[in-house]
Amino acid sequence: MAQPNTLPFDVFISYAEVDRAWVTETLLPALAASGLRICQPEHDFELGRPKLINTEEAIDNSRHTLVVLTPAWLESAGQEFESLLVQTMDPAGRQRKLIPLLLEPCTPPPRIAALTHADFTDPTQRQAQLKRLLHALGRRARIFISYKRNTQLDEPLALRLQTALEAAGHHIYIDQKITVGVEWAQEINRQIAASDYLIVLLSAASVESEMVAAEVAYAHRHFQQTGKARLLPVRVNFGDELPYQLSPYLSTLQYVSWQTMNDDEPLVQKLLNAIRELADLPSTTTTSTREPSDRSFTAPKPYADPRFLETLYEPGGAVRARSDFYIERDSDSLLRRELAKVHGTTTTIRAPRQTGKSSLLVRGIAQARQQRSKVVYLDLQPMDERNLQNLETFLHYFATYIVTQLRLDPTEVDKAWRGALGAPDKTTYLFEDYILPTVNAPIVLALDEVDRLLSAPFQDTFFGLLRYWHNSRALNELWEQLDLVLVISTEPHLLIKDVTQSPFNVGQKIRLDDFDSGQVQELNAHYRSPLAANHVADFLNFLGGHPFLTHKALYTMVTEDVEWLTLKNALVDGGHSFGDHLRRYLWHLRDEPTLRDALRQIMRHGECVDESIFYRLLQAGLIKGSSRQSCTLRCGLYADYFKDKL
Repeated sequence: MAQPNTLPFDVFISYAEVDRAWVTETLLPALAASGLRICQPEHDFELGRPKLINTEEAIDNSRHTLVVLTPAWLESAGQEFESLLVQTMDPAGRQRKLIPLLLEPCTPPPRIAALTHADFTDPTQRQAQLKRLLHALGRRARIFISYKRNTQLDEPLALRLQTALEAAGHHIYIDQKITVGVEWAQEINRQIAASDYLIVLLSAASVESEMVAAEVAYAHRHFQQTGKARLLPVRVNFGDELPYQLSPYLSTLQYVSWQTMNDDEPLVQKLLNAIRELADLPSTTTTSTREPSDRSFTAPKPYADPRFLETLYEPGGAVRARSDFYIERDSDSLLRRELAKVHGTTTTIRAPRQTGKSSLLVRGIAQARQQRSKVVYLDLQPMDERNLQNLETFLHYFATYIVTQLRLDPTEVDKAWRGALGAPDKTTYLFEDYILPTVNAPIVLALDEVDRLLSAPFQDTFFGLLRYWHNSRALNELWEQLDLVLVISTEPHLLIKDVTQSPFNVGQKIRLDDFDSGQVQELNAHYRSPLAANHVADFLNFLGGHPFLTHKALYTMVTEDVEWLTLKNALVDGGHSFGDHLRRYLWHLRDEPTLRDALRQIMRHGECVDESIFYRLLQAGLIKGSSRQSCTLRCGLYADYFKDKL
């Protein structure tokens, strides 16, 4: 006799013809969405055979048989089904092969009446009963395992989880077999979107992975929109605070902790329980078990972390942003001067991805806080999609966030929101009537990742509001308390079309560039000079002065004791931890054929035919150039990697 997990079907449904509409329109979609393989007569019954024989084989070839009990079923199929049931090898029902579903009140045959049924007679209770039913049927979940490739703990654990969860009957996707390229990126996207759960393995290596962060962020957004791809975090011998790029999505979730292979079995059981119950993981106390590392070199981070600002004392708190490996540029002194001015200022920091915008910002506002300014830092990147639906919702959230950060009374926002005025006016009067007079001190409002609003339906109105506040300093001295700092990657005219309403073309404009030769040599000295002087030019040409990649390369050379040319050869193949950085770009290009075509054209001809695409690629940090007529990929590494991947 076939084992349950090897049978071709999970469930066969017996129902009366008059109940077909409910079964096909309500029940079948719910079962199919849970990954269950359903034997359907119109597809799976063999033509020309007696229905009784087909039904008997369907029962034998399914892990469960679901009977939809109604008076009509009793009249049409009850006696025939009872005779088949007598022939089964589970007369006591111990294997729970037969599961009754009571759709309408009726009196089933004795053999079926002896079994506990799912009661669907009350429409208000059907969702709860469906959950019980799926539990009994052993729903086959689709599960995506997110992990850091080529790591000592993560990859072996991911493979063992795959084996255990597949043995439990679930569909598992793990990124192992597909060659990296556009098809790989599209497949990753499809698999996450189709998954019921995304298990993310959080280790010291994976929490700094750009690809893992991208998968988690995508799953979080997909779960908010569809209820699929629920996140199940597993801490793999890792007890530290989650890094900034993961914290918005995972910090409020429960997790399972894994320390050694002895934890495999309880880990699998907890995951299976969560999957079976369509729930989050059970409660676990979160504590940091590690002291900060005292190593000479700390791995460079792909994202700046502004959370330290919350720990600064006022005034005179120690600025933890200070680092031996931070290379100051002219932009640092520019921002400090702006924030030190007595009257309010507006500053726009613009640069491509991973050029140091956020790092510059958090250092500048840390300095402002030491000078007794109040600081409100808002990163728009991880903002909940629900707060971006319309202007009213966004500005209410925006105002509440500011009031909360300033430790003021949030009920004042609700008071300000009464009446017929529009949301921009309500926000302005809240500042004039409550926030600015109550604080009575300089306020630095720092908005990071402002490009997130590029596709918002209210972007012009919001940016126009910021410009109005800038202009109001000349009319109302209260507004001189407010410093605005805006961090963008996008060309300003793409964010707001009316230049007279733009906050990006007034005040101080700071443009960050990649490192030059002198800055690379300065950073090399901080890392105790792993890069030989005769290799500086080649290093700069290949990495283009990209701040994050420059840090990462020097760090790798020191910690792995590898020379530049050896590392360079590995990078060309997408090797080392740089592969994670490169795959993240490829994944973001997966559904953008126009961007991929533009990259190919830039590599071949040094120009981009479309101005808007040129600015999008510039914002992403993939290219550099003064205009679309004269542009190249940002560095030699990108050119070598993407030449055969697009």
